[in-house]
Amino acid sequence: LQVLHHFQPAKNWVLKTPHHMEYLDVILQVFPEASIVQTHRDPQKTTGSFCSMVSHGRGVFSDEVDAREVARHWMRKVNRLMQRSINVREQCEHKRFIDVSYYDLVSDPISQVARIYEFAGIPFDQSAAAAAKSTSKRNIQNRYGKHIYHLEDFGLTKDAIEHQYAFYRRRYGIPYEN
Repeated sequence: LQVLHHFQPAKNWVLKTPHHMEYLDVILQVFPEASIVQTHRDPQKTTGSFCSMVSHGRGVFSDEVDAREVARHWMRKVNRLMQRSINVREQCEHKRFIDVSYYDLVSDPISQVARIYEFAGIPFDQSAAAAAKSTSKRNIQNRYGKHIYHLEDFGLTKDAIEHQYAFYRRRYGIPYEN
């Protein structure tokens, strides 16, 4: 990131991937001023979707994709990501982190974006508000169609997902999504 920043300086960088959860300690060591925005959604909804996305991605490079192996691998990996992020959060300043509920983001995206800007020390001026409103209107849920997948295709059950991620749901007070 420092090399990228050297060649393309920016006042702020926004990085979006769950993989960062595994290395928050390193990110905060290298970038102690970083603001970490962690969004939360019902793992019953995210797990199958994520496994489907990974399986499709693997399918681009392979004629054989074992969906059940994808699920086994990613269930373990995501559990590790969640555990590591919690461990880092318990050991460092809470002022570096903000939690954002997926449901609050969907119901009132502008106020959540304003909240994130305030947390990061970035002015949420008229220009930022207009950009957020424009993006919110453009990026509606299921805009390109609904992502359809079935947990059973990955050898997953709601009970198995709940067992694996119950600690995460409890810690962040994540509601069950219909």
